[in-house]
Amino acid sequence: MLNAYARSQYQEMQVQTSPGRLVVMLYDGALRFLYLGLDALQRGDRHAQGLNLGKAQNILVELMNTLDKSAGELAYNLESLYRYCLKRLLIANAEDRGEDVEEVIRLMLPLRDAWEQAERTLHAAAGQGSDPDEALVGATC
Repeated sequence: MLNAYARSQYQEMQVQTSPGRLVVMLYDGALRFLYLGLDALQRGDRHAQGLNLGKAQNILVELMNTLDKSAGELAYNLESLYRYCLKRLLIANAEDRGEDVEEVIRLMLPLRDAWEQAERTLHAAAGQGSDPDEALVGATC
């Protein structure tokens, strides 16, 4: 009975979660693992460091793989940024460089906030019956 309830809740959540919200959730996860990895690095816990930085890298790869290249230059710029972040995290993990993890966090935070703002704008436009594409005109991403 509990498994059936959990499954129905999971399926309902999938239906209610927009693609934009999923992107925000990916950023949230990446940032959480970056902070955990940085903390582990500072404590000297190499196992937790590698585990958490690896999870952040996996999320970056997923963000990179889901880019819509037909969106043009923005998608290619994001791909370059994700590749750069992956490289920084590889070096950070191999050489215990907390400053590289901090740099990736600084790069990811404004992107996460921009996606969240775009999602809010789209959600507000949809709630008002407006064209969501028109609502994004002037929005910063």
